[in-house]
Amino acid sequence: MALRPIAAFSVYFALNQKNETQERIGTVKEILNKEALFKDFDDRRSSVVKLFGLKMASEREMLDEQIFDLLYNEVKGKRIRVKPVRLDSGEILVSEIYLMADEYLNEILIR
Repeated sequence: MALRPIAAFSVYFALNQKNETQERIGTVKEILNKEALFKDFDDRRSSVVKLFGLKMASEREMLDEQIFDLLYNEVKGKRIRVKPVRLDSGEILVSEIYLMADEYLNEILIR
């Protein structure tokens, strides 16, 4: 009999938790820094999305302007697909980011 409340709680939790692991599509509104974007998702929610798996070059290794120019040219104002890996401090989604042509943004930045 004790399992019934636990099962009910588990179902409630599963239905009411934020589903941040689901792939989502939206438009990049702003480039916040070398590794974070502000994005409006199609479900009308906005979020800060941080690039997964890359450590950006320091200022001595690469100029900030070059990184920003590349991000502005490749993603600002464009639709992208976000595949969240984890939720970072607060509401920041650490994610794999793909252009709509299925190009992985990390690969573009490395090139």
